[in-house]
This record gives sequence, structure tokens and C-alpha cells, in this order.
Amino acid sequence: GSRQLDLAAWQGQRLLIPDQSRQRMVLLDGQSGWRPMHEWSLPSRVAATASLGAPAGVAILLEDGTVGLARPSM
Repeated sequence: GSRQLDLAAWQGQRLLIPDQSRQRMVLLDGQSGWRPMHEWSLPSRVAATASLGAPAGVAILLEDGTVGLARPSM
């Protein structure tokens, strides 16, 4: 498969990243040693992400064409 290396998005001190399957998003907290704070299951694999800036969140484009919005609380 292809390597998509730019799927992570920063939200302040937190990093939103897909898991290896790209079917779940994981929110990591940089202030607590990169401990996972939350995970979301997705209906399709992640194709791209775009940080919209805090507090707007992160737009997540899925391979099936749908777009989701993650708003990690600061």
C-alpha cells in the first residue's frame, strides 16, 4: 500500500493521529507523556486531515468521500 505520512493534526498540545489501519483516530496528550486521551472509530479509512485551528478542530476526509470534524476539547 501507499504511505500517507501527513495524516496527523495538532490541536494545541494535543496530537490527533490515525492508527495503523487508518480506521480509528487517536488523540494523544503531549502534556501527559503522549498518553492516549480518546479514540474514535471511523466508517472508512482516513485519506487526509486538516487542522482548522483551536477551537474549530480537525477536518477528517475519509476514503469514501465523507468529511468528519473532530473537536478535541482544550
